[in-house]
This record gives sequence, structure tokens and C-alpha cells, in this order.
Amino acid sequence: MSIRFGANPIIWSNDDLRELGAETSLETCLAQARQIGFEGMELGHKFPRDARELRSTLGRFGLACISGWYSSELLSRDAAAELTRLRAHLDLLKALGSTVLVFAEVAARAGREDWSFLHAVVEGVFTVPGDGCVPFDRVFHELRDYSGWVVLEAEQDPKKAEPLTYATLGLRNLRRVLAEGAG
Repeated sequence: MSIRFGANPIIWSNDDLRELGAETSLETCLAQARQIGFEGMELGHKFPRDARELRSTLGRFGLACISGWYSSELLSRDAAAELTRLRAHLDLLKALGSTVLVFAEVAARAGREDWSFLHAVVEGVFTVPGDGCVPFDRVFHELRDYSGWVVLEAEQDPKKAEPLTYATLGLRNLRRVLAEGAG
């Protein structure tokens, strides 16, 4: 089993509630991710969208590009229009060597944001392994033959859940759970 550990920058600055972590620079996020021991990052709203610039930015921190979220609207656009819109994102990921696409349909969500979800984000419901109640040992037991990226993501207010502390906790617990499952 070959596992690589990555992080989503939403731990440091939120893509849905951009005021959460707005003061955190991309450089701080990447430097801390590397310091903690992550090998790669998913993309977020603070990342450059030019392949050369993105490669240089990630390269300064020794991080790979894992993937990046794409918000699809297939319920309101036809497939050809969606693929045209998706092309630049796919080309960027391909240029960085990423073989993963995080794809989510968002056209059907309510006209205003889902306030119960966003309230849960602010209150810290979506935390890292080791700080919550999800039995990750059972999850990874079912995936015992999995090889590839395991990406840590926690949507929290970085003023309440300091990213360096929580990302370190999450990675430590993921490594422990995977090591115990391999034994």
C-alpha cells in the first residue's frame, strides 16, 4: 500500500466563507503544510491559476498539486458547455501532473447559502481526525488495499482552531490509523 498525505488549504483559509482565514497568506499555508509533513496540496482560491506560476509556488515548498475543487452546474448547463468551462481547470491540473479531479454539482443548492452548513463550519463541527467522533480506523480498514492520496480537510474558523495545531493533529492521527491498519 502506497499512501501519500496531502492537505486542503481550507484548513488555513475557507473557500466558502472567505473572511475565515482571509489574513493567512498562501505562503504561510504552504510553509506550515510542509513543516507538518504533507507532500501535496489541493488548490484553493488563493492559488495562482497559471501553470508556470503555480508550479513555481508549490515547488518552493516541495509540494505536489493533488487536485482542486471544480463546481459543476450540469443541472443548468448542457454537458458541452460544462466541459468547455471545465477545460481550463483540467489543463491546469494536467500541467501540474495531477491525476485527480474533485468534481461537485452545485447548481441545485438553495439561492442563498446553506446557513446550517456554514454555521457548523464556524462552530467547528468539521474537524480533523483525532478531534472528532468519526471512527477513521474502521473507514481505513475498509480501504486497506487503497493506494494514493489521503487528503486532510477541516472546515473550521482558524481563529478558533489554529491551523498548524489542528493539521498536525490530523496528520498524526491519520498516520497512526493507517499504520495500525497495516499491521
